[in-house]
Amino acid sequence: MLTFMEHILHSFYDASGWHRDNLYALLTHSSTNLIDFRVPQGVLMNVSALSTPNSASSYTLTNLGHIQGSVAYLATSLELPQPHSGTMDLKTIVPGYHRLDPLNSQDRIYDTIWQGGKAVHRQDSLLFGRLHLPTNTLEAMYVRRFNPTTQLLVTCVSGAHLKSGGALTLYWQKDCRQYAHELLYSTNEALLGARGLYNFGVDLNKPHTASRLSVGGEFYYGVLNKSPGMSTALRYVTQSAYTGSPLTMTLTCNPIMGEFSSTYSLRTGPSSSFSTRYDFNMYSYLSNLSMGAEVWKTSDSVFKLSSSLQDKTARVGWGGRYKDILVNTGVAFNYGGRVPDVTSIGVELQYAC
Repeated sequence: MLTFMEHILHSFYDASGWHRDNLYALLTHSSTNLIDFRVPQGVLMNVSALSTPNSASSYTLTNLGHIQGSVAYLATSLELPQPHSGTMDLKTIVPGYHRLDPLNSQDRIYDTIWQGGKAVHRQDSLLFGRLHLPTNTLEAMYVRRFNPTTQLLVTCVSGAHLKSGGALTLYWQKDCRQYAHELLYSTNEALLGARGLYNFGVDLNKPHTASRLSVGGEFYYGVLNKSPGMSTALRYVTQSAYTGSPLTMTLTCNPIMGEFSSTYSLRTGPSSSFSTRYDFNMYSYLSNLSMGAEVWKTSDSVFKLSSSLQDKTARVGWGGRYKDILVNTGVAFNYGGRVPDVTSIGVELQYAC
């Protein structure tokens, strides 16, 4: 289940017309949501509010054997819709099988402001900060839209217990719908990187296509540790009802580490989804088969289950709503021994107004 601040960030992207489906990092979004869904640990309570259409605050209290908490604030130049935990659509905050949005052209009325008879693109921004207590760890994020196809994302974390006192990461992202790419730099090991994605079989004049093939790759290099890395991936998606149930297939490869991963995710019905993932390492010949599924009992209740056969791990989760409170609970355990070993168990309560 997404946190309130994550939901607000997604609302900002939607309101500003940013297309997250073209990000290479989210290529395996559906399988990750169904297999590697987050299980809360301990008892977590979150109270949030959108005090004005342009600002929000969030307070979190966690009990993990000792009390921890965080205070978060967010400000944006865009006016965002007022979310309420009692009326929010649960499917927007419980990630599951993800249907890709149509690749419409970026030329929208929203993106343009007329000043002195000249068209000027809007340059909206978002600023977010969160302080963790009692560790005094500070997180911050800044998003700046420069035009309909370009944005800058800056993230940083600072804390006395972190290496070098923290890290700063910059992402320069460009999305032209047909293709997208991003450049990144991180002060952690002076990391430099580039990612790219290209969509085949897409006609921007006819965005509602029945299928889409996306091919992408990434390359990064740590200047300080002189360590390179790379990966390539492809994604095939069918979305039309005329082709049967919507499905997503992906294949990713890390040639340096010798790792291959293939996923198959399927929307089996209006209220159910299923996903499988097969991982293989060409150097060690180790493999692992993982499966995950979700079932929506009602619009306010969803069950999730996943398991990895080689790791002998399993996760069970439930997300729903009790009156005006969003509830996320689950358990993760290892069943490889004679007695199952619980690795994580908890419940998360969220209230937003």
